[in-house]
Amino acid sequence: MSLDLIPNEVARYGLRADWHSMNVVVVKRRGASSKNAGQEYEETLAYCRDVRNASLWLFNHIIRANGADAQAAAEVTTRSLADVEALMAVVDEAQRHVLAAVESLETNLAALGLSQKELVKALAAADTPAKADGESSGQ
Repeated sequence: MSLDLIPNEVARYGLRADWHSMNVVVVKRRGASSKNAGQEYEETLAYCRDVRNASLWLFNHIIRANGADAQAAAEVTTRSLADVEALMAVVDEAQRHVLAAVESLETNLAALGLSQKELVKALAAADTPAKADGESSGQ
C-alpha cells in the first residue's frame, strides 16, 4: 500500500554558521494540503568544517539527488542510458544553487557589518580556549 506522499517543494539551499561548523540547509515550502500551506522551514543536511567544504558538499548533493532523475527523463526521450546534456543541466543547476547560497551568506555577513578579516579574527578567537576568570580580569 503506497501513501503517495508528495515531498515539500525545495525553495532554496543555504549555508548557516554555528559555533563549530558551517551547516548546509535546505529551505522547503509546505504543500497545499498542509495546515501551514506555503510556510517555509529549514532542514539541516550537513555539518561541514568550513564554507569550502559546505559548498562542495552541496554541489555533490544536488548532482546525486537530481542526476538520476535527469538521466531517467533523458532516457525516455532519447533512448540513451547516459545523456551528457542531461547531466550538464544538473551540474549547471547545482552551480547556481551553490552560488546563491554563498551570495546569501555574504549578504548576511555584510548586514552584520563584518569584513572577511573581522570574521576570521572572531572565529579564531572563538576557537581559542577561554581564559580563567582571574586571568581575564587582570588579577
